Amino acid sequence: SRYITDEDIKKYELGYNKIISLSNDGSSDWGRFVDECKKGAKFENKIIFPLKNERGKVIGISGRDIESKEFKNFVLDEGKYTGFFFGLYDALPFIYERNCAFVVEGAIDSISLSKVISNSVALLTAGLNDAQYKLLKFYCDYIVVIFDSDNTGKYAEKRALERDNVFSLSLGYKDPARCLECLGPNKFSQFIMKKLKEIPGDFLWSI
Repeated sequence: SRYITDEDIKKYELGYNKIISLSNDGSSDWGRFVDECKKGAKFENKIIFPLKNERGKVIGISGRDIESKEFKNFVLDEGKYTGFFFGLYDALPFIYERNCAFVVEGAIDSISLSKVISNSVALLTAGLNDAQYKLLKFYCDYIVVIFDSDNTGKYAEKRALERDNVFSLSLGYKDPARCLECLGPNKFSQFIMKKLKEIPGDFLWSI
């Protein structure tokens, strides 16, 4: 129902984890993983979304339960310092080319939106932090946030708009994934392209 295709699975290298077995390499990341993720138990029986940096190196993972909204993120120290997103590696050429990044909350939201807007990434949180903002601004001048319509998303949107050259777009649905689920691929594409005209600014566009 989320319209995640075989091509999406291959593109983003999505997976499913049954049991995690991780050897001790003595790093601080390993120690944090053991403590924060109960030796990997929090990622068991979950869909796995790899988090890649701009060079394609995996710097974290996000795990999501199939039947519920339960999820767990783990990011290496490197990613916390430099900033991280889901979908950044695949979206980066389009972000640079179009001088703009679209930012959503969840990984599935990013996959959904990228079917229409290739320069889309996901925060995996409900807020754009300083490291993430600086990372995107290194590659583009403009950022458009499309956050969830709940109170947390609205607060995150308000904070994001305090930064330079950040715009927001409201879809009228809970999130992009739900919008795609309700409209279907063809109507979703038409709907998104029409919505883009609501964003102010002359930077807009060749999506």
